[in-house]
Amino acid sequence: MFAALLLSAVAGARAQEPEVRTPPAAEAAAPVDAATWGVYATLADSTVKTVEEDRYAISVRWKERGKSIIEEWKHPQTGVVASSATIVPGDTPGSLVYTNAMGSWYGGVEPDGSVKLARKGLMKFPMQVAMVSPGKAEYRGQTLGISTTTTVRLLSAAEAEAERKANIVWPAFPAMPDIASIPQFAAARALYQELTAEGWAPAASLAGIQGAVQLADGRGIDEIPGKLFCEDHAGPVEVSYIHWKEATQWLAAFRGKGADCAAQKSGSMRGIYKIATPKGYAIMIGNIAVARRNLRVRAAGEAVRIEPDGSVFLGDVRADLGNQFIARAVWRPNYALVINTFDKSLYQQGPIPGQWSWPGIGHIQAQMTGGFPVADQEASFVAQDGSYRVTGKLLHGDKPAGTLMRPRATESYLYLGGTLRIETRAETALGPAGKYLWAGILQPGALPPLAQPEPGTLAQHAGRFAACPYQAPVPQGWLAFSPGCESQPTRLQAWSVDGRYRMTFSEGEKTLLEQFNPMLPGTVAQSWRASAFTRDRVPAVEGPGELLRGGHVVFSGGFSGLSPDGEGSCRDTGAEFAEPCSWAAGERVDAIWLARQEQAKLDGRRHADAMAKLQAEAEAKARAEAAAAAERQRQEQLRAQQAAAQKSDSGFQWGKLAAMGVGALAAGIADVDAATQLDVMTRMVADSAPGAQGMSNLQGMSASRAPGASGGAGTASAKPALQQYQMSGSCPSGTAINISIPYRTQGCLAAKKEFTRIYACNEVDDFARAHQQCSSACGHPNCDE
Repeated sequence: MFAALLLSAVAGARAQEPEVRTPPAAEAAAPVDAATWGVYATLADSTVKTVEEDRYAISVRWKERGKSIIEEWKHPQTGVVASSATIVPGDTPGSLVYTNAMGSWYGGVEPDGSVKLARKGLMKFPMQVAMVSPGKAEYRGQTLGISTTTTVRLLSAAEAEAERKANIVWPAFPAMPDIASIPQFAAARALYQELTAEGWAPAASLAGIQGAVQLADGRGIDEIPGKLFCEDHAGPVEVSYIHWKEATQWLAAFRGKGADCAAQKSGSMRGIYKIATPKGYAIMIGNIAVARRNLRVRAAGEAVRIEPDGSVFLGDVRADLGNQFIARAVWRPNYALVINTFDKSLYQQGPIPGQWSWPGIGHIQAQMTGGFPVADQEASFVAQDGSYRVTGKLLHGDKPAGTLMRPRATESYLYLGGTLRIETRAETALGPAGKYLWAGILQPGALPPLAQPEPGTLAQHAGRFAACPYQAPVPQGWLAFSPGCESQPTRLQAWSVDGRYRMTFSEGEKTLLEQFNPMLPGTVAQSWRASAFTRDRVPAVEGPGELLRGGHVVFSGGFSGLSPDGEGSCRDTGAEFAEPCSWAAGERVDAIWLARQEQAKLDGRRHADAMAKLQAEAEAKARAEAAAAAERQRQEQLRAQQAAAQKSDSGFQWGKLAAMGVGALAAGIADVDAATQLDVMTRMVADSAPGAQGMSNLQGMSASRAPGASGGAGTASAKPALQQYQMSGSCPSGTAINISIPYRTQGCLAAKKEFTRIYACNEVDDFARAHQQCSSACGHPNCDE
């Protein structure tokens, strides 16, 4: 009821939404018992206005006359209802119960007619409302120790009507653009303009809380009867709705006309309504279904929707899809473009047929999916007047990509790119009707000024040159063309028959000769500007002239044919100033240029040397890493072989001896005396044969190497006697091999010799073969016997 209480105790709480029923005029005059209602009887029969500007606005009205009262507190700036309460009589005469979202207050009517209320419990939150003077009442309340007082003034009937009209603020309806490409847009715009025209006045309107209606004469009703919508009765209707804070979108306003009056509880009409969202207002236009009792409205069937960003959609409200709006066409104002999928959903996954139309310019028909063109497809743009067609690859994006672009191309939604084939059916800036080529990117509807005609396109129009008032020295065999020579009598163009050169003559100006790139049709490779050219089939510059590349002058001076020749001035592309230069035989030969070229060559060589050095260092690093990896692999293999040899029960482990000793002998003791070699080998053999068996092998080996020894030491084994073979040789790398090899059979000796050579020379690729030979001849992969 009171502002301070609401702000401190129920801030942010959702206000209860009362049911609003305004009684008929005859019932409104019935008196009520002042002893039951006190000051509220006066307030409910009057329109009140808060005196203090910074306080909440208060409204009091009968919900059901003599039985219940609705009291609302509205925010002073936004007008949003912050609290809504119901007041009803209590159980005893003169008692009242005040109930809002926070609970109930209890009290009654005092002898002076004022009303006092309080909560039950520890926190009373007392309230009081009383008449303080004729036509003025005062609300007093106390909460959390803060006293508040709000004064209201009772308005006269005339003041109340003026106040009501002043408080009705209808949301503005923006203008709808004229979209000529689709007939439904035009029909929707006509209805929209009619219902939003200046001075449009509804016969019934609503302003206030949702569910209450006020007629134009100020009478209130709780339903909108069908007759209010009938054109032959009371005319059109307008409804405005209050925003609930919790809603993400809400109905803000509705206008309609020409309802079907046969139905009792619902109807339909042609109309518009505005949906408010956090991003702004969206507007629906079309057939509107109305549930009159609660004033809910929705579009039905085909409708047009205007979005906050200005986009305009055409679609259908599908009852079978929960009344969803399914768009099938859209106007994009930022691109001045209409996208149409005809009878399919605009965002359906395709490919489906689609059309992109630029009103007044033309359209592209191609396949689309999800609202976007299918990638990498050929498509054609057709001018709206049918004067020309352009075929190429369809590109989609905010800006065209690539280096070849029409100068000053504006942003658009679609582009045609690649090699474009242009067919004109009427005279254009390109020339007469015919076929032209252009390599680059074009915005639909914009013809390039430098497209290259296909051979033969201009031939049939060559005779028109005689009718033009300006006769220029056209080269022999060239085809003259003067677009609009009647309106531009001092300008003429001519093309070579192969379409690779174009010459433009303008009276009082230098002649421009342009050469087109044969690999990129329509693209100017270079051009010349001079006062005169020869009339040869490939013209030559006469006298001084200018050479242009990329639209910039790169040379001014003399020419030989079309090549610079002699003294002149040069300016590189992008350079700020020109410099003196000399040309001969089509090449620049002045000292400045030659010195610059030599420096460029030197810099190039330095760069090449630096790159070669970096490459060599990278290759050396790679080789070193490869060698290190190979060595790690070899060491792993050796360790694996040694581990296998340790587990062998065959006695003497020749593989371990060879792996440990051959390399050392070859590298370090090949040139020492036989006694020293024998001592080293003795130690290695002892390490290669475990236990007592190793010692007996050592003894046999030592005996065979001692001066004067012959044969081998006898053993109790049935194996052949252990013999020695002195192996000598060298590896391809120059490493010497000189080692005594113990053996029992000739077959195993041959395998041991090969095994020794492979390991001594570090022939990694043959390690596996050596082990295989040892297994075959000696019965062990390491040649152990």
